Formats: sequence, structure tokens, C-alpha cells
Amino acid sequence: SVRSMMGTDKTNMGQEVNLASEANADLDVKCPTDKRSFGAQLMRTMILTRESSLRSLRKNGLIEEKKADFSASDPTETEDLPPDVPLIPRHGSTVSVSIARYPANIEEEDRVRINTEFASAIRGILTEAYGRPPNRADVNEYVILRSGQGCSSCVCVTKPPTGHSCTQFTALWIAARLVVWALASERCDVRAGLDGGMVQTIFDAYNLPDVKGEAIESAARIMDCALPGQVLANWETFVKPLESPANQRTLSSRLFYRMDPVRHDIVVGRGVRAIVQSVIGQVTSHSYALGGG
Repeated sequence: SVRSMMGTDKTNMGQEVNLASEANADLDVKCPTDKRSFGAQLMRTMILTRESSLRSLRKNGLIEEKKADFSASDPTETEDLPPDVPLIPRHGSTVSVSIARYPANIEEEDRVRINTEFASAIRGILTEAYGRPPNRADVNEYVILRSGQGCSSCVCVTKPPTGHSCTQFTALWIAARLVVWALASERCDVRAGLDGGMVQTIFDAYNLPDVKGEAIESAARIMDCALPGQVLANWETFVKPLESPANQRTLSSRLFYRMDPVRHDIVVGRGVRAIVQSVIGQVTSHSYALGGG
């Protein structure tokens, strides 16, 4: 039995020491022929032995019993965390953008350099719009979300900067600026997907605020359907609010755009479809146009 193998031990002085005096009733198991079953029972025996030893030590007052605290830590204790982190659901407009095409036969070192410049471009665009660099602990206006699909990122905008009429316009402006950046670099092409919907603030494993929502996932699926240099937007949840009369009156003069009248029906999830339109426009501070075939 397992007890016969590990229930007792001999010291150098020949004295017999009982290793599991309080758990003997639980350890009387026969060794099975299946090695995996034997391993599982052996592990169970070792755990019972350890728990029994700890009980004995606590009973004799040799160690102090400590209760584990699995409750969530206070989010306000996080370093540099703003005290007004919004925890209620709110509307957000998401732009999902990625590098769609690199030069042929590119070296890995050059690919890494382009990816780094792409991340720096996102940081610079947001700094220009909001007047300060991104802060990972601040989710009051936008959140930058990393994606697992190659060199891609999502920016969920929950509050437009000064001069932008709505979050939809800010998301479109970010996508347009990144398309222009790629065209100006002449080393890569980017594509983007736009969607809008309710998002919820949560705290991640680092105890930092983050946002989750269906529109964030669907923006990435819409981006997957875009061609290099193309910006696709969800017609129902993004284009219609963007083109409302209230928002059209205050659009920034730096970006002129129009929606391609042709609408496309795409799949954005299992059993979920969306109608999307392509954005065609021009950023006036550059001589490059937006669009896609």
C-alpha cells in the first residue's frame, strides 16, 4: 500500500518516525496497476499528508493560522489610477487597425521597425488629439487595446477631444490618420474597421482599468474584411450616428470624407452579420486620399 511506502521513515539513529499519524485512515489505498491512477493517488496522499502535518502544527501552536483573502483589491489603490474611473456602461466607438501589407521579401529587423513606428504613430495621433500622451490607467476618454492578430491595435473612444463632434468622428479620424501615415511611409499599408456600441469598464489581471464590449470584437472582424488602405464602418451602429444632422454641423475641417453608397453584408461572428460601408475621404494636411478598391 501507499502507507507502507511513505507512512514511516527511519532516521540515522534507527528511530521510527510517523509521517502521517492523523491521516492514516485516508491513506490506506492499494497501488493500482494503472500508472496514471497511481500517480493521482500518490499526489492525493502527499496533499493529505501535508494538510495533516499543518493541522498538527496549528494545534500545537507552532504556526499561526492565516486565512487567504481572495477578495478583489480596492481599484482605487492602484498607482496613478484616476479616482473617477467610470464603472457604469457607456457608449464607445472603436477603431480596429492593423498593418495589412509589408514590402516583399522584408527582413525581420525591418518588420519590427515598421511595427514599432506603427505603435508610435498611434501614440502621436492620440497625443495630438487630446493634448497629452496616453496613460494606461486612464480610461475616461479612450483605451488602447492590443490585439493578438499580428501588428494590430484597437482604440475604443468614449469621449471625443475638443473640436470633434462625437466619438464616431474621433475613431474615423484616427483610422484616416493611420492610413495616411502608411501611405506617406511608402513601406506598408494598413486597413481599419469601425464599430460602435456599449462598453463596460473592468479591471484586468494587473488591476488596471480596461473596457470590454461586443463592438470591440466586431470592429476587429470588420477590419478583417477590409482591403489594404481601406476603412470599413458598420452602417447601423457607426455610420448612421456619424451622419446625423447634429454631428454634421460640427465636423472638423481637417478631414473631408464621404461614404461609398455601396453597402456590403459581412459576417462578424457566429450567426451575426453586419452591413458595412467603405469610407472615402481626404485629410487636408496631407496630399493623400482614403479609399479602397
